[in-house]
Amino acid sequence: MGTTTLVCGAAALLFGLSLPATQLINYFVYPLQLALIVPFIRAGELLLHSKRTSLSLAQMIALFQRNHLEGLHILWRFAVQGVVAWLVFAPLLFAAVYGIALPPIARLARSMARATSEVTP
Repeated sequence: MGTTTLVCGAAALLFGLSLPATQLINYFVYPLQLALIVPFIRAGELLLHSKRTSLSLAQMIALFQRNHLEGLHILWRFAVQGVVAWLVFAPLLFAAVYGIALPPIARLARSMARATSEVTP
């Protein structure tokens, strides 16, 4: 949570993209990010060969009430597992989306360039 804002900002600056447009898209896919938290944690458990932990929200609240440090430790472990899985998956997804999106965007750019050159005297 929050790391995508930094990553999107860095990517926008690195690739010369519109920062506001990049962040707008980031916020539109936020519900998808929330839906993928648990799958990424599970994938991180597999990648890191961690013991599978299943805590309901009620169990987690009770854990934090009983022992703050243990609750933070478990939450930190979940976060690390999710981030590790995301770091493995994100470059693959980026490459796939880039490969799929590049040809139609290049055609659109050529078409727009032709239209502009026909209008310009």
